[in-house]
Amino acid sequence: MYRSSFFLLLPLLAVPACEDSEHPDRLDVIGTYGATTFTWTGLIGETKDMLALGASISLTLNADNTTAGRLYVPFADEIVPALDEDLTGTWEIAGTTVTLDHETNTFLCYMGFIADGSRLTGELLWPDNSYHVVLSK
Repeated sequence: MYRSSFFLLLPLLAVPACEDSEHPDRLDVIGTYGATTFTWTGLIGETKDMLALGASISLTLNADNTTAGRLYVPFADEIVPALDEDLTGTWEIAGTTVTLDHETNTFLCYMGFIADGSRLTGELLWPDNSYHVVLSK
């Protein structure tokens, strides 16, 4: 009797482990990130490696759901303007998606980042351009 009850409960014990692997805990994403990929693609398909042009993104996700960091893009050309923005604000996680809300209005606020281990990966598609960003701890 006891043995069969154990086997009936076994599937219930496995469910939380599956959910944890699919939905990172908010503590898992807390930390400091730097851009390891940052590309911009224009309307006609031209792609610019923004890191190679001197751009950088540093972002800290704090335990109190505040953010700190900087988005820097040197003047690339008349299409991609120069930026030097403070990323002070807040962050949230829902499922595997991290969203940002900072005082400056940058494309990062419109991008949902997928949390995967020590990386946050985001892609933003607009009618006339797109951004692809990978932030790594």
